[in-house]
Amino acid sequence: MKKNIWPFIAFFIVTAVFFFRFLDGAEVFAFKDLSRYFYPLRHLMVDQVRSGHLPLWNPYVFCGMPLLATLQTCFFYPLSIIYYLLPFDLAFNYYIVIHYFLAACFMYLLMKHYKASNVSAFFSGIIFAFSGYLLSVANMNTSLSSVIWLPLVILFWDKAINPPPLILPLDKGEMSRRDSGGVLNFGFLISVLSLMFLGGEPTIIYMTLWLMLFYGLSFSKDYFKVIKTLIIAGLITIGVVSIQFIPFAELVLHSDRTTLTQFSLVSMRSLPPREIVNFILPFFYGNLLRPGSYVESILGNHNQDWLISTYIGFIPLMFAFIGILNKGGKSKFYLASAAFSILMAFGSYTPLYHLLYCITPGISMIRFPVKYLFIAFFSVSILSGFGFEYVKQKFQDKKWLFNASIILGAAFILLSFGYFALIKGQSRIMLYYYTKHKSLPPFIIEQILLNIKFNLVSFSNLCLVVFLSAFSFYAAYKGFLRKSFFFLLIIGVCLLDLFSVNSSLNFPCDKSVYEKITPNIKLLAADPGIFRFYYSPSFEAFNRMVYGVDFDKGLIESKDRLVANKMMPYKLSDFYGYESILLSDYRNYAVSSWKDLLSKDRRVLDSLNIKYIIEKNPLDFPNLKLLNRTEYFFGRAYLHENLEYLPRAFAADSPDFISGKGINASAAKILEYKDQSLKVRTSSKKPAYLLLSDTYYPGWKATVDGKEAEIKKARPIFRAVKIPAGEHIVRFYYDPFSLKLGALVSLIAISGLIFFMIKKGRRN
Repeated sequence: MKKNIWPFIAFFIVTAVFFFRFLDGAEVFAFKDLSRYFYPLRHLMVDQVRSGHLPLWNPYVFCGMPLLATLQTCFFYPLSIIYYLLPFDLAFNYYIVIHYFLAACFMYLLMKHYKASNVSAFFSGIIFAFSGYLLSVANMNTSLSSVIWLPLVILFWDKAINPPPLILPLDKGEMSRRDSGGVLNFGFLISVLSLMFLGGEPTIIYMTLWLMLFYGLSFSKDYFKVIKTLIIAGLITIGVVSIQFIPFAELVLHSDRTTLTQFSLVSMRSLPPREIVNFILPFFYGNLLRPGSYVESILGNHNQDWLISTYIGFIPLMFAFIGILNKGGKSKFYLASAAFSILMAFGSYTPLYHLLYCITPGISMIRFPVKYLFIAFFSVSILSGFGFEYVKQKFQDKKWLFNASIILGAAFILLSFGYFALIKGQSRIMLYYYTKHKSLPPFIIEQILLNIKFNLVSFSNLCLVVFLSAFSFYAAYKGFLRKSFFFLLIIGVCLLDLFSVNSSLNFPCDKSVYEKITPNIKLLAADPGIFRFYYSPSFEAFNRMVYGVDFDKGLIESKDRLVANKMMPYKLSDFYGYESILLSDYRNYAVSSWKDLLSKDRRVLDSLNIKYIIEKNPLDFPNLKLLNRTEYFFGRAYLHENLEYLPRAFAADSPDFISGKGINASAAKILEYKDQSLKVRTSSKKPAYLLLSDTYYPGWKATVDGKEAEIKKARPIFRAVKIPAGEHIVRFYYDPFSLKLGALVSLIAISGLIFFMIKKGRRN
């Protein structure tokens, strides 16, 4: 029992040490999309749930759009329960941290299924959880919560297509146990596939299904059974998660993902082949964490800024190489999987991706090819464990240990010569870079020089790791290291290497940063009305960067600039926003006219309920009042009030926001405005249309004096209800049929699966 539990205790300790600064909640994850996207989105979800209703609609961005259907809230993902059990900031940290512990545990279980020893399985778990890919996607929260389930998917898929061999002579009890185990494993497979989908990243489950197919075709002779089992598993999984899948599918059908599928867009953020060097020399071309060191002016437009680090280190790659040479069929499969994954990640840099884009269903809806690297890191983790197991078996072979130490020693000598050559020639390298980039600002030149110095440090670290590896093998050959100490030393060096590079991938901020109410937020929050604020595309681009004396101050300043999405916790509505998926109607109208709203007929801007405008420069327009001017660490912002904005709801002669014919702003008054419902009192001397500048979307319903009324699509993207003359109460509420249908299908699928498993178990 103790032998079985120590790896999980060790994983727990390693995870706690790795993320120790986040455990008390004083500091909160904040880098990249964590502070700008996931924190406000999850905060809104929790706020709506605690208000007593499902988090269905988000009225605070893009004139309103679905919330639950986007997948990003992970509302139905079981681990999201932590948000309701702990204070939000602490829950936000623990939600992330616990996934790394689980990732290591799940990889350990898969390796044990492959008959690896405890120490080899532990080694694979460490590599999977703490190498560059998984730590990079902490800020891509849904990628993290989906990819950690991959080891369990492969484990139960392998059991489903390769049940234990028949035992002869076979009695009834043995057949019963075998059949029951098969049904149970199939149920577990459905469960982990469902969790992977509910984790929120469709790309992960899409590529996992392809991996399952080729795994089955590689390791089962019954191809028909493999394909049949995969199709059945996929369909049942869709049924189980339909409560999330059907609303998501509805959103996709109304989104830009069905229209914006050009190859240039789909292949954005492809992995440049040159970045393969970052597998072993971290941040060779610059560090996304250090502003100015990884920019287009240095690298051209051939870069990607989605994945912060691809570092996995020398030791895992060394053992993966040993695993490739010495493990048979599965090592060949995982080598091929890693190679294919890297080729896919290259995206536009290889013709393979364009070919698959043309012929493979689904590829055209997935953006950022660099995402596909998760299969390579998964495969290398397994191959490393195979190699570790092989070394463990060869430990008594003194000749093999000696040869390994000689090869590693030779590698160390060659690397050392290279390192000293670089040290001697670094002044020439720096002069070359300075000459080549002398037109760049001094700050950028300084960053280039820092990159060169950093690479020299990385090279020295690589030399040290290779030396320690050579020393370990030689000491084992000479008998100075017992087997247990040898492997402990190897794992220790590997952990230190991964920690030294990857522990800095996620910047925290002080929890007070999230709580801070800045002057501009205070001005808007003090307004009791219902309104939106607006900024131009150039100001939005300015807001994408964090500028400040330090990271905390930079985040605070970005909040004061009303950066997209960060206003959700303050219930402030943004005409624009930040989302991974946009409604096609909104994109076709709002995005195309976004930059022109200030220069077009001002009645259009007024009709969009835009009361406040923030820009980098003062606006000299009629009926605009300058409220506040703020100087920041870099740049400034001017907050204006639009004195002629129209209310969120008003009456008009026709359902046309653009023409503005017959507008009567005083004929409608919002009595109650909630996240997914509102009540309006109308008073008109003649029949008219009640216009609401909230997004038209399926699932919204309306009543006039308690009687159901039709919601028309008001040109271009909003809602309208025809109202008779006189006084009336109009109520809008979001009641999506897609969610009800999904809930029904999920209930039937889950009940059917449970019934089948129980019935099969009783029969056996």
